[in-house]
Amino acid sequence: MKSIRLNYDNSGRLPAHDLAYIDANIAVINSITDIANATEPHVVEGYMLLVVRKGSSVMEIHGKKVEIGPGDALVCTPGIVIENRMVSEKIDIFGCFVDTAFAQQSMRELNFSYYGTETNYGRVHLDDTDITALEQYHQLLARMLHKETSRLSNMAAYHLLHTAALDLYMMFQKDNTRHIDIISTYSAAEQIFQRFLVILRSQDSTVRSVNEVATQLNISPKYFSAICKRITGKTALEIINEELLNRANILLRDPKENIKQISSRLGFTNQSHFGTFMRRHTGKSPQQIRTGK
Repeated sequence: MKSIRLNYDNSGRLPAHDLAYIDANIAVINSITDIANATEPHVVEGYMLLVVRKGSSVMEIHGKKVEIGPGDALVCTPGIVIENRMVSEKIDIFGCFVDTAFAQQSMRELNFSYYGTETNYGRVHLDDTDITALEQYHQLLARMLHKETSRLSNMAAYHLLHTAALDLYMMFQKDNTRHIDIISTYSAAEQIFQRFLVILRSQDSTVRSVNEVATQLNISPKYFSAICKRITGKTALEIINEELLNRANILLRDPKENIKQISSRLGFTNQSHFGTFMRRHTGKSPQQIRTGK
């Protein structure tokens, strides 16, 4: 099973021919047209909106058959599993994908929460006016993100994202006859796993041990490990280490901080321990990763 997420090198991304914008936090997608061969199950590790312009697709979401066609919008939240079953030849989809940590950070920045964070996925059929509105949000967001990054531009992007989310929520709610599907079936174990992802991917996270996370979740390490294994097929430590490696690779490619500062930021007691961790998992030292060797 693969993951849909945003890495610095954009590996594992949604297949797309036309990206209006992409970085480590968000992808604004003009058009997805080559999903026919993407039949392997994927776990969505972020918040995703897909709107179908033309064509159709049949997929399986958490074991349930879901069909989407022209005018349908599909909203997915972190942790759901998607598998394509059948895709028409001429499919065209636009939308956006937001990294979990970035989405949670933006909610904290604005002291804000919105509909959808407690659901697996939502599906609704939109009219032409709604589709036009979402495309306008899509174009404005891409334009805003292309500006030079600053706290002010970040806040503007946060506000626009949440304005678009609220508008989308109203599209879901304004006419019950158009509301096709909304699923909220997280089990207690899945809710715990979602809380774990929020802790792990918060911008200031220094989580490095299973016991540390279990304590924050107020459950036993054994139960926590069993949840991770059942939901993802990976151990809790494997998930923690994968996230740590991803963050380390992103930070090492940014020259603003030296390696000692990065090791401290990631929760290592010293630079030597950080180097040992990176060599064990990548075969390269932090300096080699930084210089691209």
